[in-house]
Order: sequence, then C-alpha cells, then structure tokens
Amino acid sequence: MYKLLNRKLKKLDEYEANELLDFNTYEAQRGIKPKHLKMLKNEITNGTFLDGNVAIAVLKYDNDRKIMVNGQHQCTAVRDLSFEIIVNYQEYECCSPEDLALLYQRFDNHQSRTLSDCLSTEALALGIEWKRNVIRLVVSAAAYKDGLGNVPKVEKIKLLKRYIKHGGFINHIMKDGISCKHIKRTAVVRAMIETYEKQKELSDLFWVKVRDGVGLAETDPELRLRNYLMNYIPSGTFMNSTKISSDGEMYAKCILAWNARRKGVRTNLAYHPTSKEFPRVI
Repeated sequence: MYKLLNRKLKKLDEYEANELLDFNTYEAQRGIKPKHLKMLKNEITNGTFLDGNVAIAVLKYDNDRKIMVNGQHQCTAVRDLSFEIIVNYQEYECCSPEDLALLYQRFDNHQSRTLSDCLSTEALALGIEWKRNVIRLVVSAAAYKDGLGNVPKVEKIKLLKRYIKHGGFINHIMKDGISCKHIKRTAVVRAMIETYEKQKELSDLFWVKVRDGVGLAETDPELRLRNYLMNYIPSGTFMNSTKISSDGEMYAKCILAWNARRKGVRTNLAYHPTSKEFPRVI
C-alpha cells in the first residue's frame, strides 16, 4: 500500500510548475484535456481558482524515481500563464507498480478520472499491453456477465485482474490490422468469455471464423452469426440504422451459433427479443 511521506501548502509559480512537469512521465497518464485546461486558466486569471492539489509518487522499487500522479493540468496552466497559485502538495511512497496504480486511481477530483483512465493504470501495473479499447471491452463484458453493471468504478477495475486470461484470448482474436468491428461489442465479448471457459481450442477456431468469414458454407453457424453481426448494431449506438439489436438479443444469438457448432447442426439463430432467458452455453 502507498504511504504518505509529506504534505504541505505551498505557492506554485511558473518555474516550479515547469520543474514538476518533468515528473509527468507516467506511461498510463491520460492526455491533457483542452477544455479542462482552458477552464482552469480562466479561473486562475479571473481570481476564482481556490487551492489546487499536486501529488508526486516516489517509486521505492525504481530507485526513488518520482512520478506525477495528480496536478498536470494545474501545473500546465500555471506554467502557461506565468501566474502563482496555492496548492496542497503531497508526496507518497510506492513500493510496487500496483501501489502506483492504486494511488493514481484515488485522485479523482477536479477533472473526474474515467473508468478507461483508471483501467490504463491497472493494466500497466499488471503488465498488460492490450489496446485500450480491448481493455475496456473485457471489463465491460465481464461486468455484464457477472451482473455488475451498476457497481462503483473501483469494483469494475478489479475485474481486469480476475479476467486477465480471458482478456489475453480476446486480445488475440482482435489482432491489429484485421477488420473486427462487428465483434468489438460488449455482448459479443461476453459470449467470447463464456465460450473460452467452455472449450478454449474450439472457441479460438469459432471466433476467428466469425471474425474473418473465410472458408465458410452458407449454413455454417459462424457465417450466420457473422452476417447478423455485420448487419445489426447494438441499441444505443449513435448511428443511423433500422437494424438495431439489444445486448441481450446479440448475446443470445452468439450463444445459439456456438451451441450449434458444438452440436454440429444448423441454426437460424431464432431468438425472441422479449425473452427473459438466455440459451445455456454448452
């Protein structure tokens, strides 16, 4: 667990702000948000800015290297404006990458840190190198699978470690340079997770065929599912389309196609969208 080393109020001028920004090297740090930076600059120049908050992590596991975990927008604004503000300055000791990730996630004031922001730090601590959108998809699908859609952000972050093996499989399916937009959906990824748990080797073959559509007959379950996914979009997607499917219907059709492949039979993916029960994964 991280430990507070010192805390004090201090005046932050353009020179010290620039020096502190030299520590803004965390690989998982989010980028500067132009709108938030503009808002801060307006508040500082108008005299309405209250006290700020700047935090530095001292990495005991990396020769006491210092990393900024909070305050990049405030320091950037002060540096650019040549103004002076009062900040609550803190330094924390971190003994592991997990400590650093947890500390970063705890700073959620001023400009709220999104789930994606926090997942990036957690992924770095776990040594995960998947694309950011794959990380978010895995966690969203795991939350959907486990019925954790409305739990606090901190609980969803824990799912990344719990589903790290499943995520590695999904990242493998969604290789760079391969068109797979039709499977980059929460409902589909939930089905990937559950089929992976049932039969890893077959799941790999199945989802690669759904992804690529190569060497399939018209009656193959993989092609039936691929055609459906290529023509329907999830409800809530901001696109003009008359072919909309709920997450539940999309997930159910994925499982129907999988079950048909497991049985070696044909399927028309018949599922009534108002049904309250999903097919069981076999």
